[in-house]
Amino acid sequence: MFASKNKEPKKGKRSQSATKLNKSANKAGKDKTAEELQHEQNMEIAGGMIKLVMTDLRETGVHNALIELLKTVRHWPSAIDEAEPLTFIPQFDASDISAEATVEDGVTITRVSFTYKGKKYDFVSTIENSDVADNSNGNITLHECGDQVVDMKIIQNKELDHLGFQDLQFINFGPWIEKIVQIETEIKQHHDSLSEKPDVDSA
Repeated sequence: MFASKNKEPKKGKRSQSATKLNKSANKAGKDKTAEELQHEQNMEIAGGMIKLVMTDLRETGVHNALIELLKTVRHWPSAIDEAEPLTFIPQFDASDISAEATVEDGVTITRVSFTYKGKKYDFVSTIENSDVADNSNGNITLHECGDQVVDMKIIQNKELDHLGFQDLQFINFGPWIEKIVQIETEIKQHHDSLSEKPDVDSA
């Protein structure tokens, strides 16, 4: 029996070309990796900033205050239409009130303006009208003295008529937050005072 000897193949032009291609691919891979690392770092920084903003937002509670404000002012257009201007009483210490509700392209838009503690506020909410979905997407924007201070997405459960916070698009932290939270407090106090009143019919 004869033992066969394994011979190493000679490196020809084809193997040299493959080596060059591998080197080029490795170099391109390193460059791409550096770009990806930079992108990941940028995303981590952005993600950290978003977490801080969301933490600050939840600590102030202004997102809940804005939803409570929407629950109140969305009834203002019809309430003002049904009552004489002098007999309409808002649920918080607001003045110079104007309110309107329109439906445009299947979206209910509520626009309300009022003055509170010497500051003029323009409140706009949009809620999609859908007969198919259980939930409707919406949006709230608020301007103080002409400057936008917040823009956030909301969601409405139509069956429960529940409004909730969904996402934050923009916020400019400032003294306005304290005023909106104070408005929420006044609205709740107004509701409490109504519930404490004795029922005349049952007396």
